[in-house]
This record gives sequence, structure tokens and C-alpha cells, in this order.
Amino acid sequence: MQNNSYNTKFPELDIDKDYFLREQRYADAKDFFKYFADPQVSQYILSSIPTNFEEAQEEIMYWIDLYYKNTGIYWAIATKNTDKMIGAIGFHDWNKYNNRTEISYDLSKDHWGKGIMSKATKVVLQFAFETLNINRVQASTIKENINSIKLLESNNFSKDGILRKYRYHRGKYYDIEMFSILKEDFKQHNNQKKNAWNIWNKK
Repeated sequence: MQNNSYNTKFPELDIDKDYFLREQRYADAKDFFKYFADPQVSQYILSSIPTNFEEAQEEIMYWIDLYYKNTGIYWAIATKNTDKMIGAIGFHDWNKYNNRTEISYDLSKDHWGKGIMSKATKVVLQFAFETLNINRVQASTIKENINSIKLLESNNFSKDGILRKYRYHRGKYYDIEMFSILKEDFKQHNNQKKNAWNIWNKK
């Protein structure tokens, strides 16, 4: 991956009139812990879930450090009127030689069903392909996480296949469903949307 983003200020991105993406902060730990510890939010996340405020602070610092270690970039999803963190989205596990990365995300249950994560996904994909010059963004989930799979499919991710017993979590092995979207896929879909819009306007 070729980019010089780490010599600049952390990029803030606009989602819509109500929400935006900004750098996570140590002060976000309280809001993060409140929503992330909800079993409905974390039930399909195959990693350690913070069990107290101190662990939430450590988790926040891990995601913040990705940017400054040049190994990823992770945004807080925040409300414009209060600047409160209600979720997170970003890229990690950057493989620079192969120019690929993995996307992950989470959102407070209070904000489900509003289309926020779908919009945020479109915004960060555009940033990945057009600004960071990434070639492949992949996502892994389990088949039970239907909402996550729907989100990926609605953003034109293709299913690559199933990685059998790929993750070990709390005494159990899980099959992982792998999805991906390429820069060429993203460009093609955007061009199709532009062409459809132009045809509609000419009618």
C-alpha cells in the first residue's frame, strides 16, 4: 500500500447531515464501553469484549494506535450535534505488499435500522480506494451474523468462500465467511450509478 496519510492530520469524513467519522479519543471509552458491552452488539464479535472501563480504555488505545503505527485506520462514528461516539468503523491488518486490508465495524443498538453503517461503509471504502490506493478490502463474519452479511452485500462485497474452523473463540472453533470488494468493483459500480443517473436526467 502506497500512501503518505500518516504525515498528515487524522482524516475526518462526513457521513450525512447528522453523523460523521472522526478519530477515536481516550475520552470515548465510557460511551464505547456502554454500547459495546451490550450482548446484542457484541454477540458475533469473536474477540475479547471489555468487561470493565479500564479494559474499554485499553481497547480504544489499540484502535487509536493503528493509525500512528501505520498498520490501519479506525474511526469513531459520532453524532454531529453532541460529538458522542455511537460506533466505529475502519481498516486493520494491512498487508502492504499485497495491498489489501480488512474492514470491521460496530454500532450502538440505539442507532440500528437508520442506515448509518451502510453510509459509513460507502464513505470509508471510497477513502480506501481513492485516497489510500488500496486494491482489496475484505471482511470476515460468521453465517449467523445476518445483518453484517446484508450490509456487505448491499455495498457490493462478493463472497469468496468459507474458511473452515478459522477462528477459535471461548473454547470453540468457528467457520468464517470471507467477503471482499476490489478497487475495480468499486469503480465499476460507481460508473454504473453515474450512467443510470445521466440516463434518468435525459428522459
